[in-house]
Amino acid sequence: MRNLQRHWKSVAVVSVGVLGAGAWLWRGAEARMLLDPGGEPEPVVYEPLTQVQRDAIVNLLADVSLDRDALVGLNLSTSQAESVVAAVRTWYLSNHATLTSLDQAEQQKTVAVWELEKAVSMGPADAQRDSQLALARQDLQTARASYRSGFLSLETTVNNLLSETQRSTWAAVKVGHGRNMPIRLLDLTDAQRLAISDALQRYERQQAAAGDETARSTARTTLETAKESILTVDQRSVLQAYSGYFASSSQAVAHALDTVLVVAG
Repeated sequence: MRNLQRHWKSVAVVSVGVLGAGAWLWRGAEARMLLDPGGEPEPVVYEPLTQVQRDAIVNLLADVSLDRDALVGLNLSTSQAESVVAAVRTWYLSNHATLTSLDQAEQQKTVAVWELEKAVSMGPADAQRDSQLALARQDLQTARASYRSGFLSLETTVNNLLSETQRSTWAAVKVGHGRNMPIRLLDLTDAQRLAISDALQRYERQQAAAGDETARSTARTTLETAKESILTVDQRSVLQAYSGYFASSSQAVAHALDTVLVVAG
């Protein structure tokens, strides 16, 4: 699940984002939801980002399993989608320096483990070096845990913006049982995951070998039949629901990304 690109190296452990009973107050003058005299919220205006900042936030979204496809899968309303993306943006702008440090620490620990593993594999046998490798691996695990803990406050903030059903869906997406939507929305057993993987691989082979639309259609039918036999009734209901809200949710997410992650110039 770690898709965070190294070119921005950012985000962190500091807790941000407070969901109030009425309106969100975003970082500084960055973006505010104000009420007009009639009580209706005015559109939020976001300060333009640099392209580097936007890319970093998009990568952060992916790293916490809130990439575009995942956001669509959560069936967010237009206001929800904007609130979620805005929360991630605010969190990034407030916390990028701390996570940069955590990320660099993990990289250093990783390099240390690689170097020791190389030395051990090349020999000769050395008990002291073996001990150093064991300690280095422990240090790396600690660094990885610290890095991941940097996202906890962000995940808490986002959870507060979601319904119970959406939180359960996001939890399934974070587990990463499926490569593509809408299978990513399902909390699969190990046996189901293996069976779905086999069915998808067969489907891809059949599509690659298909010489006409009839063969391609047969491959699609075969895949759907396999899903029917592998998935439970509830899981199939999730897939059916996804088909129903895909268009509206896609539009909401696209609007949120364009509005919140606006780039200068």
